[in-house]
Amino acid sequence: MGLTLWEFLEKTNVGGRYTNSDLKYSLMEKKLKSLEKDKVRELEKEWFEEWRKLTRHKEYGKLHWSDGGYVTTSDDGFYMDHGSWVLAQGKGLVDDFYKRGAIAVVEYIERNSVDEDDYMYECLGYPFSNVR
Repeated sequence: MGLTLWEFLEKTNVGGRYTNSDLKYSLMEKKLKSLEKDKVRELEKEWFEEWRKLTRHKEYGKLHWSDGGYVTTSDDGFYMDHGSWVLAQGKGLVDDFYKRGAIAVVEYIERNSVDEDDYMYECLGYPFSNVR
């Protein structure tokens, strides 16, 4: 199988730290361009499987303003853009979300001083289709 989605996402962080979305997007696209097309398709499939699991989780809705959360955009922005942003942060945040719920994402944003433009970046899933 080789490179997993989580390993791929880890390789697109700068120094193992939080990486802003503009840079994250560029690094994802650059890394994907270096891979065989079959591997890109495999990672894209894995991405969308994880994205669906994340955004359908009962806790995810608590991040939207209609349920008391901080995301104040439409459903498209909430599910596509914000969901992709959460997933792009990698296994650590996603696992913490599954373990502790929505508060894990809120604390991550606070700890890394992430602003709304960054966590609503459009759309960190696009690099896959840009290099297919």
